[in-house]
Amino acid sequence: MTGKSLFSKLCKAADFRTKSEGNKEHRGNAVTPMNDNELTPTRLTKPVKLWQLIADEKPGAQQKVIHHPTDVASLGMYTFAVADSVGHRILIIDIARNICSTIAEGQIWPNGVAVSEDSKLLVTDRKEKVIKTYDLRGDLLSIWDPGEEILVHPHGIAITSRGETVVTDTGTNSAFIFSPKGDILRKFGSKGNLLQQLHLPFYCAVNRRDQILISDNMNYCVKIFDTRGNFLGKIGTGNTFSQRQFQCPYGLSTDPWTDEILVADYDGNKIFTFGTDGKFLGYAVQAGSEGVENPTGVAVGPCGVMVVTECSPDGGTNVKAFRLYESRDGNHNIEKTWTSRTESAV
Repeated sequence: MTGKSLFSKLCKAADFRTKSEGNKEHRGNAVTPMNDNELTPTRLTKPVKLWQLIADEKPGAQQKVIHHPTDVASLGMYTFAVADSVGHRILIIDIARNICSTIAEGQIWPNGVAVSEDSKLLVTDRKEKVIKTYDLRGDLLSIWDPGEEILVHPHGIAITSRGETVVTDTGTNSAFIFSPKGDILRKFGSKGNLLQQLHLPFYCAVNRRDQILISDNMNYCVKIFDTRGNFLGKIGTGNTFSQRQFQCPYGLSTDPWTDEILVADYDGNKIFTFGTDGKFLGYAVQAGSEGVENPTGVAVGPCGVMVVTECSPDGGTNVKAFRLYESRDGNHNIEKTWTSRTESAV
């Protein structure tokens, strides 16, 4: 099934309240508007918390549901892949059907996770310093190993419309672009605070224009590059503690409908929303019982739901889902808290 027909099927299944059924172009998990009458769901004024998965801390529990969630990626509709770093596995979570399965358990120490157009999982492995590809059954399909002297601490990962893979490396303070076959095409960035430099580049994302977004953690901003590694701009103001907009920028995602940029601020306990021009639009969610605490990763699925992973310094872990758009698919009032143990994927 082509990406365009797959996305059209997902949109139909989600049953959004829309303006029209105009033409659209598929780019990964995004819809690129072709005209003013494009399919457009209705954005909620305030996101609604739907669901959360929390660690099982009950006495005698054989295992925690999730140990250290570092990243999340949309697999379509209500299904998301979560990198459980300390749990050494990937969780596949269906928040509508309340199902959580695991793949690659004990085979990986994941930092970041991305989903290709053909539903393969690309994962950065922090221990082996490689990029691994899995199918949804958990079968290992490939390992990209450029050598330890090249990849030191691979972290964030994202995929362009051409199938090239972007990987950020906090050890070299740089970003790598790999071909669809795993060959390094180019590297850009070096440690520093100049515009073209990076200091702890944790996460990355790619927008519809194939611009690369990188959370430049210790420079307290999100930097934007083209696929040649040329600096285009940055998001986030101020560097001092009292003046900076971000306290600790982590996970990144783009809205599949608007291409707006979502930034998880780990210490700020917020998910920021920025326009495609980098203008601050507001907070998707903030701190609180119905908000987020120490968010690490963020992703928005075609169902109009945003999933956030949390991992606090005291060991608290969580995965939460928030509805961003109106829906008539029967799942807009999921409101579930799930703490059962996970099962390995068959």
